[in-house]
Amino acid sequence: MDKNIKLESFRYHFLRAAEQVTAGDADGYRRFIESLAFSPARGAVEVAWTVPAPGNATISLEGCVLYLKGDSEASAQRQSEMGLAGGGDRIVDDNAAFFRSAVEAVVRQAGLATGS
Repeated sequence: MDKNIKLESFRYHFLRAAEQVTAGDADGYRRFIESLAFSPARGAVEVAWTVPAPGNATISLEGCVLYLKGDSEASAQRQSEMGLAGGGDRIVDDNAAFFRSAVEAVVRQAGLATGS
């Protein structure tokens, strides 16, 4: 079975961002994070949880760049035109903000208070 690369990338970035957020008591937040399940939706990812009570949220992928292929001349040119070549990594910075916001939204929807 082929892996859904975008879904796996979303899961990785979401869980990394979740490490930077605190919500409720530490043990309850850990159980919440462990209960998360991710599934693809058209142009989005559905995040579901079972703790503290079952629920789900759909996170749009708009504004998130999960993968840019850069091994061809055309791809490198497109990245240059987008301002992504050289200097700092704008995608990393933008994705960090995107995923932190996504985690905080899911945590709030699950009824857990965020501490940072």
